[in-house]
Amino acid sequence: MALSSLPITVCLLARAIVAEIEIARSARPLCCLATGAGDKMTLMSRKPSDEAPASRLAEVRAGRIEKLGRLRELGIDPYPARFDGREPIAEARARGEDAGVRVAGRLVLWRRHGGSTFANLRDQSGTVQLHFRRDVVGTDEYEVLKLLDVGDFVGVEGPLFTTKTGELTVKVEKLTVLTKALRPLPEKWHGLTDPETRVRKRHLAFIDDPDEMQMLVRRATFMRSIRSFLDGEGFIEVSTPVFEAVTGGADAEPFTTHHNALDADFYLRISLELAHKRLIVGGFERIYEIG
Repeated sequence: MALSSLPITVCLLARAIVAEIEIARSARPLCCLATGAGDKMTLMSRKPSDEAPASRLAEVRAGRIEKLGRLRELGIDPYPARFDGREPIAEARARGEDAGVRVAGRLVLWRRHGGSTFANLRDQSGTVQLHFRRDVVGTDEYEVLKLLDVGDFVGVEGPLFTTKTGELTVKVEKLTVLTKALRPLPEKWHGLTDPETRVRKRHLAFIDDPDEMQMLVRRATFMRSIRSFLDGEGFIEVSTPVFEAVTGGADAEPFTTHHNALDADFYLRISLELAHKRLIVGGFERIYEIG
């Protein structure tokens, strides 16, 4: 970002964001997930797909593909295009007990107890417990639960109630299968321990630790605040070329690439200074660029 001056408050906010991210990385919470296999709660071997033994991964995938086929045999579309009218889980929880809700998300916990099944459903905003009863959803729909696994996406409808342990729970009256996952989720008990996997496959890191996903949310909020402040001060946001025909940035070694259509070499920009100076020469007085 190029501008003449940056307020101290914005700098302090940036430092606070960085500090919060570092704390989150050093203190990741541990929790466990369960599979839907059998009548008892079992810990799931949620090991990252690329680290799991190939034979085990193939076995799990084959089992899920079989369940996918059985869903289709029952006339259930495992990948419907829409699930309209849903609300974020956080907003549904805020409405409190007895409120009728319609929420959707990923199953991250699954345990059976005879004619009753509990699950945890997670979306971007939060997590809520689900309670399925055979006499409520019906025998046919309850049997569909046997074809679901941790990692699948579902939509549910029903009223909220509080369990004896004080957990706000959805008493599911209607279940909609939204996505049948064919691969297991990352192992949660020990987490994604390979730093390179966490960096190269960010989607797995977000599943492993939702706090990392919230870092992007906080970053978006931070960037929006910067834009709002600068726009209010009369600055104009500009976008200058990412690749340049002439390299800038003093003695820094540039990244070089070749443009096949133009048959010319280009350089990844290092400094925004030259492009911004040209804009100022052209008549702009207050400009900024983020990126």
